Amino acid sequence: MLFSSFDEPPKPHGPWSLSPIDFRNLAHTAEDLARMLIYFDDNPDATMDYISAQSSLMHHDGKCEMVIIDNLQSIKFITNESDLSRQEKVDLVVKRAKLLAENLKIPVILLSSLGTWVEKRLHDLRPGLTDLPWAQNIETYADIILLLYRPTQFDILSDDDGNSALGKGEIIIANNRGKETGSVFFKHNGGISRIEDLQD
Repeated sequence: MLFSSFDEPPKPHGPWSLSPIDFRNLAHTAEDLARMLIYFDDNPDATMDYISAQSSLMHHDGKCEMVIIDNLQSIKFITNESDLSRQEKVDLVVKRAKLLAENLKIPVILLSSLGTWVEKRLHDLRPGLTDLPWAQNIETYADIILLLYRPTQFDILSDDDGNSALGKGEIIIANNRGKETGSVFFKHNGGISRIEDLQD
């Protein structure tokens, strides 16, 4: 089950225009997704209570084996929670996501944006745990924290050894509950619809 909300719908023109080939690929992808047991909920007013209730109902029917919440910053709060500080809100969301995972005994993946200050750094744009807003609160409950880094997002076209960075990325295992941390490198296509291991 994937929960997501959008600030505004995509525009029908400009960068969102689709060619006949794009429409054909989109139709093929839609057919593939239709055969998969994925439930997408884009309720813009989703609270953690709503997410927990929907997930529990579908799990009871055998239709929910994993929950992905996109993203932490878009979660809404009920009236008596609206006066909480941002830090308290983050703590509340992450704690409830952890409880949902424990109660249903399934993975709950909570996505989050990094701080905007990362893009303003002059050197070493690879994200670290301290670049995750309210990292200490998240670290308290999360079993594992992964950070995604794609050099070309910052117009970095080659690595330190002069090798091309196009289509390459890095998953940084920043926290792993006392287990190993490090990096996993991958390659991807332009639309990031296909991700594969990066061969040496």
